[in-house]
Parts: sequence; structure tokens; C-alpha cells
Amino acid sequence: MIVHIKKLGDQYILELDPSIIEKMQIDETTPLVIKADTEGLFCAPVDDVSEEEFQASLEKVNRNYAKALQKLAE
Repeated sequence: MIVHIKKLGDQYILELDPSIIEKMQIDETTPLVIKADTEGLFCAPVDDVSEEEFQASLEKVNRNYAKALQKLAE
């Protein structure tokens, strides 16, 4: 499928075919993360990570890499 960007006010939009929206299981309220690199754009729904999961991961990183993080900070 080939699509083109369109100007809407002072922004640009990329229209997606409804079949893609359905396949991604998203709607207009779904937060998306968009990454760009030399290969193109990558668009995906934002993973919902709970605050508890985030804190647990942060504690694990700090526990395992405290010395390295301290050296980087210096």
C-alpha cells in the first residue's frame, strides 16, 4: 500500500487504511509510539507498564549496575 502525507493546518497527517487500524487493534484514543530511523517509520501502540513493574525494573537495574551508573554520573 502506498500512501501520502497530507497537510492539515500547520501539521502533516498520514492517513491509514481502516484495515491497518483493525489489524493493529487500535482506535483514535490509543496512544502510539512512533520511531524514525534511516529505514523508515515504526508505529506501535504504547505498552502499558504499571508503576509497580517500572519500579521493580528500576530497582533491579540499580541493584545490578549501581557502580557503573555512579561512574557514568561522574
